[in-house]
Amino acid sequence: MCAMNKKAAIDIAQQNGFPVEAGQCVFSNVNRGPRNVWWLDIPVEKTNRGVAVLLCDGKNKRLYCLVVPRKIFRNNAGDFFCGVVKGVDKFRIEPSASGQDFLQDRRPGSAGFRFHPFVEKSIEIDGDEERRA
Repeated sequence: MCAMNKKAAIDIAQQNGFPVEAGQCVFSNVNRGPRNVWWLDIPVEKTNRGVAVLLCDGKNKRLYCLVVPRKIFRNNAGDFFCGVVKGVDKFRIEPSASGQDFLQDRRPGSAGFRFHPFVEKSIEIDGDEERRA
């Protein structure tokens, strides 16, 4: 399974009609540990507006492009695990990358929020695009 970096993911998303800028988005590859999830640390301050989320699944050759409206974080803040990372308050979210709980937050301490409704694009990626990491 290959990985991709944020810049490559943004380039692919933009080339496929998903308008996103580096400052407005968060990105993750599926983690390589025993849990099949993406790890996201979203600064609470960034959720004052909608957040674009790019999730790369190198195994299945997909890039998922989501837009999570700010009201989701504001109205459901208690559903997410929040912690301090390097002095910054962040929502720590772990959407599942497989199975029945696909795109459901699996982070211990979360309420299992489902992000699937916010997928705006699912882009097939090839090995060359992944290797640009």
